[in-house]
Amino acid sequence: MRSSKFSVVIVPVGAASDFVLVPASRDRVALLVSPTSGSNAIFLAPAPNMAALIGFQISAASGPLLLRAEDLGDVLQGAWYADAAAADQSVCVLDVSDPAYWRAQP
Repeated sequence: MRSSKFSVVIVPVGAASDFVLVPASRDRVALLVSPTSGSNAIFLAPAPNMAALIGFQISAASGPLLLRAEDLGDVLQGAWYADAAAADQSVCVLDVSDPAYWRAQP
């Protein structure tokens, strides 16, 4: 199996743009999960300081968000940011820089 670079982190997210994914030079697969309960949402986008509450939305009720380079192209190689509808939110980020890792799993 090919070696893959991956990371799993819990990132605090507030009302201002917070950094959730570092730039990647290779193809990437990222799974983002909101571990909080309730209906508060987290919004993810490839640029900081976007208008509030714009972007991909995740919450405890919506389930995880899977971002794949084969779907989003080069935009997934850059940094990604998050804004929260309410303060004191967090998002769990599983970032795999080589999607061959996923295809090799049973």
